[in-house]
Amino acid sequence: MRKSGRRRRVKSVILLVFVLLLGFLSLWVYLRWPEPPVAELQAANEALMSAKQAEAGKYAPQLFNNTSKLYESAMKSWKTENEKFILNRDFAITRAFAIQATQKGAEAQKTATEKAHKIRKNTGSVLFELDSIKRNFERVYYPLPLSKTVRENFNKAVFLTTEARLARERGDLQLAESKLEKARYLMAGSNKNARNMLEDYFNSLSRWRNEVKRAIDQSASLNAPLIIVNKMEHECLLYLGGVLKKRFEAEFGPNWIGDKMYRGDKATPEGVYRVVQKKDQRRTIYYKSLAINYPNEEDRVRFRENVNSGIFSKRLDIGGSIEIHGSGGRGFDWTRGCVALSNKDMDFIYGIVSENTPVVIVGALDPLDKYIN
Repeated sequence: MRKSGRRRRVKSVILLVFVLLLGFLSLWVYLRWPEPPVAELQAANEALMSAKQAEAGKYAPQLFNNTSKLYESAMKSWKTENEKFILNRDFAITRAFAIQATQKGAEAQKTATEKAHKIRKNTGSVLFELDSIKRNFERVYYPLPLSKTVRENFNKAVFLTTEARLARERGDLQLAESKLEKARYLMAGSNKNARNMLEDYFNSLSRWRNEVKRAIDQSASLNAPLIIVNKMEHECLLYLGGVLKKRFEAEFGPNWIGDKMYRGDKATPEGVYRVVQKKDQRRTIYYKSLAINYPNEEDRVRFRENVNSGIFSKRLDIGGSIEIHGSGGRGFDWTRGCVALSNKDMDFIYGIVSENTPVVIVGALDPLDKYIN
């Protein structure tokens, strides 16, 4: 009986020890069992996708690249640890990479969103600015005889602005910004060059006004007819006895800004002239005409000076045969330097003026601000 009781006690002790060892082993395994960073990796992936959706690759490339590298490092670490025996796995580095990727991704998304908003706002402002410049340029400068370069640069700027607007509408803000930068440069340059051309031209305003005033005073004192041609207004004015009687729309040579310098420059002369011959339908191809004495002495002196100084070739000719004639009313400047009126207006002025009637051709009579503003 005693031996049997002792055996039972030994068995109980052994069983207790076994249970305790099993408990300690379970606790050790529980404590050592690695917890996979699934939530952290999922958060990192969501942060990366959100940054990508915000186009951080465009608007915050460095932050987006850092986010991508951190996420890749986290996934690589995750794969490496999963290849180990389960109790030897340690996901601390994986978790750290994932947390950093989440933080960088959020930063990339925020930066990209803010930058895209800023670009959208700025491109909207630039589009508004360029539209305003375009309207003003088309109103003030486009009808003028601009240089080929100025006109081409303006047209190119308008085309780039249209492309930028379309890019902005489809969300390609960086392309819109790039095209608007080029358009702004070209349009501002065209606007500046055109304005400088007009400002240089209007340096003669005082002289033009004096020439017209003297001619009107003379018309009043002699009670005689007078023709004034105002290029900026595209008008031919008929005075009688110093009083304005009639306005006619006029068309000039394509290069009408500035004085006529030589034959073939397609410019309409400026200065004080007179009618030297009246031609009816039988003596002109332009319905009726009033020939003027271009070149006058002032024109000849200027031409000789330009040739002698080497500005003009000696092979150039000063030109002539400038008239006020009919066959006009076409709506654009097309003559070889003459002043063209409609046949109806030509009939009216032809019936009033005579040979020796003064003809004063000027660039403008109103200040430049009238046209620019």
